[in-house]
Amino acid sequence: MNNLLPSIKRALIRVLPSKLLTIILALACVCVSQVAFSALPAIKQSGQYWVDASGNRVNLRGTNLGNWLIMEYWMMNQSMTYSGGNVNDQCTLEATLASRFGNTEKERLMKVYRSSWITSRDFDLIKGMGMNVVRIPFLYSLIENEYAPYNLRADAWQYLDWAVAQAASRNMYVILDLHGAVGGQAASDQQHDGCVGAAQMWTNGTYWDRTKWLWDMIAQHYNGNTTIAAYDMLNEPWGTDATTLANYSYELFNVIRAKDANHVILLPGHNSGIDAYGNPNSRGLTNSSFWMHFYPGLWGWNDTATVGAGQANMYADWLHCATATDACAWRDKINGLQTPFLIGEFQPWTLLGSYGGQMTRKAYDMFNYQYGWAATNWAYKTVTNSGSSGNTNSWGWGMVTNSSSGGTFSNINVSTATSAQIEAYFYRFATQTLVRNESIAYWMNWTPTVGNQIEAEMFKTHSGVRMEITSDAGGGFNASYIDANDWMSYPINIATAGSYKLEVRVASPNTGGQLVLSKNATDVGVITVPNTGGWQAWTTVSITVTLAAGQQDLALFARTGGYNINWWKVTKL
Repeated sequence: MNNLLPSIKRALIRVLPSKLLTIILALACVCVSQVAFSALPAIKQSGQYWVDASGNRVNLRGTNLGNWLIMEYWMMNQSMTYSGGNVNDQCTLEATLASRFGNTEKERLMKVYRSSWITSRDFDLIKGMGMNVVRIPFLYSLIENEYAPYNLRADAWQYLDWAVAQAASRNMYVILDLHGAVGGQAASDQQHDGCVGAAQMWTNGTYWDRTKWLWDMIAQHYNGNTTIAAYDMLNEPWGTDATTLANYSYELFNVIRAKDANHVILLPGHNSGIDAYGNPNSRGLTNSSFWMHFYPGLWGWNDTATVGAGQANMYADWLHCATATDACAWRDKINGLQTPFLIGEFQPWTLLGSYGGQMTRKAYDMFNYQYGWAATNWAYKTVTNSGSSGNTNSWGWGMVTNSSSGGTFSNINVSTATSAQIEAYFYRFATQTLVRNESIAYWMNWTPTVGNQIEAEMFKTHSGVRMEITSDAGGGFNASYIDANDWMSYPINIATAGSYKLEVRVASPNTGGQLVLSKNATDVGVITVPNTGGWQAWTTVSITVTLAAGQQDLALFARTGGYNINWWKVTKL
């Protein structure tokens, strides 16, 4: 039934009265979501880690369903205009539709849009790109009846329940993100909370009370639903100071916890950080987590003047702690607090060109395995009028975009277009041909295998190593800054025990380097690394080793350092 719901919605929207349609769809979504509620093990906190009910670490890697349940018009190429210019926020669109057609027709058109921007094929694409969690941004009025505050809409849970069921059927978790609170919570120049303008939630007592009521309703509805990984209380709530945010967040936390004793609740980061909170553990909170949004390379975050290699080296340095202000400073802070962490938004491929796919995988691996963090990129999908040919070297902000063959679309003026024309424009998003970034898809599903080159920098965990752009044949990156006692670990399945040829691609301006292949801190083989004439003067060295069968972690350990490694390979003899 999950795969049929989007097409059923589109058909019913055309033929049924609004109230009857709402009831039918709500019941359908409830039925689907209840089937999926217990499909996944519950997520909880264990110190600074995300774990399941048995205490096993869960590595959450996912994406954001931006521009769906709250719209951000840059994500559709600013292709919607009205009499005042570009439609820049959802308030403008809905006000324009309501003034022209009335609230009932406005609501119907918005349902057409929501049933079209994301369908079951999108969840298939997300799963196929190696994701196991989706963060779902939504506007308060998706749930609360804006015409009758403190009341649920008749279709309040239609889209969230459907998304939860879609995710659960693919063994993916969901993070519910209140992206737009009533009155707004973001900085005044931002549109991603629904309306450009002052963040009134912080100064309007009724708006704040309605926000608490909203989360009370959400907590009651999803209490016990193990597909929900966490509640993200407020997105980028930077329309106030850090201390006010911390005080309000703790109050909202308690509202949720009163109705839901178990779900992880995310304490929102301020743009100045999280220090105003102190340590939530000292307050006796359980299953709490912090989040921040990290965008290195953008808006002054260590950005470079160049794209491609320059941007890629910058991002690699940020991930691998080249300076004190990079990821390791946050690692130390979070480990000290003993609280889980979510990178709720990050963007590891735009501006990186051909390096973007590999850097995306590298970012997830570092966040998950090295630091113990969850991470959801921004964003799953963006579209442009002309679409994409699939060239991953000039890719936009979505992992997925529309194809230049069968996916193009034009602008629309919602102040002059008819209701039927606006409806057709919205429906187009459900059927337009999509293309995914194949470099991201490849690297997110890549695993080290026998007989193939294993990129040295694609370690699961490490100590002391960094990565950099390589000039070796094939391009990409190499592992670098390798000193004595540094190591890199890789999961690999050895199907058959026996003798294997171990090849390692190395470069060094030094003599006397020693590199050990080890398993469980036991030497499997030792390679002498020669002086090749420079850090990017490459040669391949090899020895014969004996390997046991089975899934295992093999490590490259630098007994002495002073060299770079591009790749290594084991081949059965």
